[in-house]
Amino acid sequence: MQLQLNKVHEYKKVNDGSRPTLTKINPATRLGRRGEGIDESVYVFIQGGLFFSEGGARIKTKDLPPWIDDEIKRMSRGARAEVGLPADWKPGWRPDSAGLPAEDDEDD
Repeated sequence: MQLQLNKVHEYKKVNDGSRPTLTKINPATRLGRRGEGIDESVYVFIQGGLFFSEGGARIKTKDLPPWIDDEIKRMSRGARAEVGLPADWKPGWRPDSAGLPAEDDEDD
């Protein structure tokens, strides 16, 4: 699965085809910490319970920045659920424990 910011809202033309109707949502959120310089700022996207870099590459949970737990704790239960994280999220949660695609560990 890839980050799909262009498909957060999916529409389909219905009936006469003149009016698009929202058929699916795929919410995403961006968490981050601003560094001293422009190159020191780090952002992580969450969509479908998976973590992504700003460029859209999937981030393994072991490679997440150390501040991610604090940022996720600040999210409301509803916001966590919308982006695919458990509403009662706890540090150490892994996507594969929720039936999401397992993390590729081949390059470890």
